[in-house]
Order: sequence, then C-alpha cells, then structure tokens
Amino acid sequence: MARLPFIAGNWKMNKTVGEAVELARQLKASLSGVEGVEVAVAPPFTALDGVGKEIKGSAIQLTAQTLFWEEKGAFTGEISP
Repeated sequence: MARLPFIAGNWKMNKTVGEAVELARQLKASLSGVEGVEVAVAPPFTALDGVGKEIKGSAIQLTAQTLFWEEKGAFTGEISP
C-alpha cells in the first residue's frame, strides 16, 4: 500500500481572518478535482473558525499550531485544543 503525499501549509502569524478565509477559498477552488495527495492548512488561531467553515466539505484538512496539552491554566501564549 503506497502512502499518499501529504502537503501542509503552516501560515504562522500571517493573514488577517478575512485574508485567511480568502486564501482558503482560492486553495479550495485550485485543488478541486486533485487526487492522490492529502492537503492541510494551519492558519493562525484567530482564523481557525473562518477557514474551517470555508473548507468544510472539501478535501482540505484543518490543523492547528502551537497547542498546549493542558485544558486551562496560566500558560502565556499557549492555546488549548
């Protein structure tokens, strides 16, 4: 069984929410019908919701970055899954 290539884009702290959603829209259109590869995007935390809604139902997977394993607490700069 051959493994599918996996391509992911980590956007770090780039893009506003609106810019991130627009990029996701463009990616979704560009990748429509593409097969044989897994694709994921990791937008900034502030854009996760908007990008998730935009790519819902597409083959693009949504990932997050810089997650911390604790549910809550005084962990400056961290985001809980």
